Amino acid sequence: MSASRKPAAQPRRIGPAHAVRMAPLLQRLRRDQSGNVAMLFGLLVIPLAAMMGLAVDFGRVYSVTSHTQAALDAAALAAGRTAQLNSSNPVATASAAATAYFNQAKPHDVVTSTLQFSPNSGNTAFTVTASSLVKTPLLSVLY
Repeated sequence: MSASRKPAAQPRRIGPAHAVRMAPLLQRLRRDQSGNVAMLFGLLVIPLAAMMGLAVDFGRVYSVTSHTQAALDAAALAAGRTAQLNSSNPVATASAAATAYFNQAKPHDVVTSTLQFSPNSGNTAFTVTASSLVKTPLLSVLY
């Protein structure tokens, strides 16, 4: 039995003749600009998507902030009016009215909304503060 053996592959050497044949191809590739738009789009699609998500989430945050501010204004006005009308226990009735008005008007598409009601030492002025926690699903992908 005789076994035929293939010679080992020799590494290909690029000589000056090969470089001369490749020069027109390299020049044509350097001048070719037909795929630039696709390449730039591929590189910019991730930052563009992130910016769009940022805009959507910040728009949502702005909307919730505006809605919370309107609910807080209604709660403060209700607390002041109730305290004026009820002279026997103005702090308790004003706090109850502020909480009721805020719970009625607060934004409902948030994680949490809280209201803090605090009178001054003479029970003649009230400080009403509120906060709302908003989920940002598109922005949370970035961090």
